[in-house]
Amino acid sequence: MRICRRTVTVLLLIAFPIVTLSAQTSQSKSRNVRTSPRSSTAVASRQNIFDLIRLGARADDRGDRRRALAYFGQAVTLAHRSGDAQLETTAAYNAALICAKTNSYDQAMTYYSRTLALTRVGGDRRFEARTLNGIAILNLHLEENAKALNLSRQALAIQRQIGDSDGESETLANIASVYKQMGDKEQALVYYGQALLLARHENRPARVAILLSNIALMHRGFGEHRRAVPLLEEALLLARSARDAEATANALYSLGSTYHDLKEYESARGHVEQALRLRREISDRKGEALALYELAYINLHMGDDRRAIELLRESIKLFQRLGVADHEAKARAGLAEVLEYLSTTKKN
Repeated sequence: MRICRRTVTVLLLIAFPIVTLSAQTSQSKSRNVRTSPRSSTAVASRQNIFDLIRLGARADDRGDRRRALAYFGQAVTLAHRSGDAQLETTAAYNAALICAKTNSYDQAMTYYSRTLALTRVGGDRRFEARTLNGIAILNLHLEENAKALNLSRQALAIQRQIGDSDGESETLANIASVYKQMGDKEQALVYYGQALLLARHENRPARVAILLSNIALMHRGFGEHRRAVPLLEEALLLARSARDAEATANALYSLGSTYHDLKEYESARGHVEQALRLRREISDRKGEALALYELAYINLHMGDDRRAIELLRESIKLFQRLGVADHEAKARAGLAEVLEYLSTTKKN
């Protein structure tokens, strides 16, 4: 008997990165600042807000998302008190991204709703579309597929209207992910292909890497594992060239998982172990739990039962801590199956 791992779906989504502002922006007298332009207090306050946003971005780069959220939250509060709609929008959007990365979806929705209201009042159509995309991604995580598709289409219409091709490639990719989650693989591949063309044209290597990974995973879904490997290898090269740790970790994980399906266990373990180290470095706790789960079954299929059980238990604890109930349930069921099988084997 060969115990098969219960599949845990990994959906790679694309969102714009944390927004930072130039020094010139921090010093400018924005039309959205409702305090007097002659007030030295207002200027000092604006610089403080700018500094908080910059510190939040740096903390996120280090993988310290707790501190990043604290900085962005302070910036939101201070910008609101100062009447600076521009910086409040930026800080709230960044706070929403951090909350989404840490699976704090309710908090993320609160920040995104604030951002959306501010962009509509200020008339920033590009940022409005970006925010709609963020909310769409949240709904996708919550499996509200119809809402996610509707929001993404709203974002796409705005981006095409204003000629934002970079944003358009992001939105097309996320529409593809909605179709993937809905089980419509053909439509997903069509939208991924459109997004890939635009991302290559815009010279966005990290985004191309994510798209290639998603297309590869679609081929895996069709049982075409050998077609997936070269796509994932290209994704890994591009992610590394872009120095994007998250995209690199995702490509390593997907390659390892594909080699696992192909029963090339040494290659599988090597790639997933690299992904695990990277995900720990960038504080991607859900990604870490997924890598632990994958490694458990790789070790099991390589005959290291004890290590497999240890890794499954680690993944369960982390899934439980993160509140990812469906993944935790799969890991628990897998552990129970492994323990029962080993107990039966020993008796025989």
